[in-house]
Amino acid sequence: MATAGEMIKVIADAIARPQATVTSYYGVLRKGGLISTTGRGRSAQHLSALDVARILIVMLSADSLQEGEAITRLVGDLQHIRLPPEGDLGDEPTHELQFEDSLARLIAFKADQAHGRAVNDGGALGDLSSDVSVRVTATHLTAEIVANNQTTPFVSLAAEFEWAHPDDWDTLSMEERLLTRAMMEGMSVTREIDRTVISKVAMAMP
Repeated sequence: MATAGEMIKVIADAIARPQATVTSYYGVLRKGGLISTTGRGRSAQHLSALDVARILIVMLSADSLQEGEAITRLVGDLQHIRLPPEGDLGDEPTHELQFEDSLARLIAFKADQAHGRAVNDGGALGDLSSDVSVRVTATHLTAEIVANNQTTPFVSLAAEFEWAHPDDWDTLSMEERLLTRAMMEGMSVTREIDRTVISKVAMAMP
């Protein structure tokens, strides 16, 4: 697995952001328990595909370090709602794909492909061997993975809640503020990583 320092540099170069900025957001995720492993010296920290997915999510989603952990959890937990087959009207829709897991699967697939290893994916996200991109609209808590023109949308399934008055804003947690923002009519901000970014990150994976 790639070490944290190596992958942070790769991600920063790939998305054209300062390495110090990516390092700062990485620190927020690590402090919040969103990075899976630790180590120093010869056992320097290595990053899994899920760790890398979360770093990409925070860079696509967060507008400040203060919201980094909360928005990463909210966007990472977005779900793809899989509808029942046509004709099975009695079946309830199910949500089978989580965004952060799907992004991690995409990164692992592309790493295997880049290093000439056997690749095998169930096809739930489309043809991952083709042109792939990822879009996140954190302001509305939505995301999508596009593979060979097949779009897999991810949305929030969090229950809506009410807050009585604008003066209550200061009493809300960061997660509640972000959920509230997503429910309000406001400016939509979408950020995207394309196949070039994904390929550069995948190549850095072992």
